[in-house]
Amino acid sequence: MVRILDSFKYGVFAAALAFGAVGCDDETTPVTSPTTAKLPVSGGVATAVKDKKFTFSGGVSKFGTTAATDVTFTSASAATIASGGKSATTMLRFGSCIFTVTACTPPAMCPGSLATGMTVNVDPCTVTADANANTGTLALGSQNSGPTSLGDVTITCSSMTSCTVTTPSGTVTFTPPTGSVGG
Repeated sequence: MVRILDSFKYGVFAAALAFGAVGCDDETTPVTSPTTAKLPVSGGVATAVKDKKFTFSGGVSKFGTTAATDVTFTSASAATIASGGKSATTMLRFGSCIFTVTACTPPAMCPGSLATGMTVNVDPCTVTADANANTGTLALGSQNSGPTSLGDVTITCSSMTSCTVTTPSGTVTFTPPTGSVGG
């Protein structure tokens, strides 16, 4: 009787192992990185797209420009705005993009309706990086720039909640929207 009971016990254990009922589950959901990433502009994002000119062919209404307008992030906390042969140097803060004009070239002649000392808050303010095309676009409010070359762009995700965008100018970590990664 003991041998039959032991045999039955070991047989149930072997069957459980064979069907995966006992033991640890080593399966993990593979993380598939997205090919595009929409990033709210921050100091890290401004650094990652540093010195890249984003051109708005029809101007930027928040700046009062109607001709082609270029926005270039020059550091994590500064940008230039250029249109019609005039440019404005700005300090940059975030929560959206908050541009404070510090100087104009030629002096006292800023593009559009901008003026030295003026603060312009643009929301939303995002950069969309495209790893397939190695480009990015800048959205200021409801207006979008044309694509700008960012150099070699990679987007990698190490988990369902942490991804990075890497450009030759810098790396930005972001939380992807729900459902945009995974396999």
